[in-house]
Amino acid sequence: MNNLAEIMKRKDITPVKLSEITGIGANTIRRIMQDRNVVPYYRTSLKLSEALGYTVAQIRGEKEI
Repeated sequence: MNNLAEIMKRKDITPVKLSEITGIGANTIRRIMQDRNVVPYYRTSLKLSEALGYTVAQIRGEKEI
């Protein structure tokens, strides 16, 4: 389970905007957001965590946000 959708909601950021910041495709971000069973690769999680200000463990759903 991942926390990306909830974190993005809290930060009020869209998949397109996050894609621009991270270089990760917007469709990939949407897929991670929509499928709670998808755990993003570590490298992807790291880019997302740096952009959103959360830890990799929080992004990947390993720790609470």
